[in-house]
Amino acid sequence: MATVQWVSGSNDPDSDRKLAQIGQWWAALNGQKVSWKQRQLPPSGQPSGIVWDNDEQFDEIFAIQTPSLRGLTLYWYKPGSDSERSLTVAALTLDPELQQITAYPASGRNYLIRVTSFQVIYQGLTLQNPEVAASVRPSGEAILLLRDEGQKLEVQVNLSPERLRALRDQLR
Repeated sequence: MATVQWVSGSNDPDSDRKLAQIGQWWAALNGQKVSWKQRQLPPSGQPSGIVWDNDEQFDEIFAIQTPSLRGLTLYWYKPGSDSERSLTVAALTLDPELQQITAYPASGRNYLIRVTSFQVIYQGLTLQNPEVAASVRPSGEAILLLRDEGQKLEVQVNLSPERLRALRDQLR
């Protein structure tokens, strides 16, 4: 799955969709144990120069509570705390494969925050009444094609004979 990058004030026509996707991932962290790391940008100003592997003084691991994205701000609670924490961002990068988000604070771009989940978070995709096409190969494998014209999305699902039988049983 591809990395999702969102930048505040960008002319990217997909900006709202990207921010919504990142917000969904962030909210799905609720109750999960995460690694929270904050790093100063190197003198080059390039994030690629940051070493994330070493543990540093302010690194934490905790079960994040009630994470949400409202506007340009990430919100969350830490266990045992009554006060909601927040971070207004200038940019966000979500790497679904690594299950991590990198936040560029709006207050100053001299540091970054990286939050990594220890659990796999599946990205949801909802197609409203899509067009459906299907074919079954002589081997028994099936191909389902789902197309949502409104969202300009097409999803191909390849099913083994066993998965096809299970799907048929579930649809009965």
